[in-house]
Amino acid sequence: MRYFPLYWFVRNRMFYRSFLPIRDQFDVILCTSALEALSLIRLREEVPLLIMVNDNKLVNAGRDIWKKVKATGLSRSSSRYLYRRLEHKICTGARMIITNSDFTSQQVIEGYDLAPGRVMKLYKAVDLKVFQPKDSSTREILPLVPRLLFLKNDFRIGGLDLLVEALVGWPTGVQFDLTVAGISPNQVAVVEKMLEPARPALRNVRVKSLLNREEVSRLYHEHDLFINMARQEALGVSCLEAMASGLPVIASNIGGLPEVLAEGKAGFMLPLDAEALRECLREIKNKPALLRAKWPAMKEQVAKFSRVKMVENLNAIIRKALRQ
Repeated sequence: MRYFPLYWFVRNRMFYRSFLPIRDQFDVILCTSALEALSLIRLREEVPLLIMVNDNKLVNAGRDIWKKVKATGLSRSSSRYLYRRLEHKICTGARMIITNSDFTSQQVIEGYDLAPGRVMKLYKAVDLKVFQPKDSSTREILPLVPRLLFLKNDFRIGGLDLLVEALVGWPTGVQFDLTVAGISPNQVAVVEKMLEPARPALRNVRVKSLLNREEVSRLYHEHDLFINMARQEALGVSCLEAMASGLPVIASNIGGLPEVLAEGKAGFMLPLDAEALRECLREIKNKPALLRAKWPAMKEQVAKFSRVKMVENLNAIIRKALRQ
């Protein structure tokens, strides 16, 4: 994510000046990011300030800084480091920090040296009206040619290369259909070239660019397995959407994904290893009953991420902040 310093400072200043006359009308201020609170932090003594931190990218921006400079260039690395310092300062002054997973909470507590009692978890909600099983009976039998779905805008962080490596050298006659979706239009050709080594194991391949929610929901219903071998994932909302749609998930054990998959009870949790993914696909193909065994836990897990649950938890967090 790229930020534009002048835009942020001007916008925050304008918002601060417009907010001052009405600040007495509010019991609490909730900002969706630390940078949104850039100017409001000075009001923290008058109105409790709650800040959301939804990933650990800035938290980690200060680690191995010279390696990052070499990898991404001085300009990008230094700007990330600057925003990390800003986020740190703002989080230190806020009444409470709200994160989207236990993983992110721990990263924020350790990275910014905050007291654990000031950091609260609030899981994101999944729209269960949009993402729901189409027909549970369609999952009873795995097709001879299983349909795999990979959905990630940043396909490199999402581990598409691990999926390709897992499919390379697959036994003759055992094939899959694969859809790679959510890709930026200017990256479609890159992804198609990346998939070439796995073509012998794939009957049909589709690469689709950015989609709306309804299109994503249809993809969940059209496939048999959802793959997310992410190298970095604060939570894993797409995995939750897939599970809510009745689509079994294979994911890495990175970041917040173990929380989404209930440590492997609600899905197949793997290390970041292509051979482990290949073996998991082979086992599922040979024993489709493994999928059915995950359904009860999938349903139970998705219920924890409903909108009703999120609102209840947010109310509890606000009440706790007001008592402090």
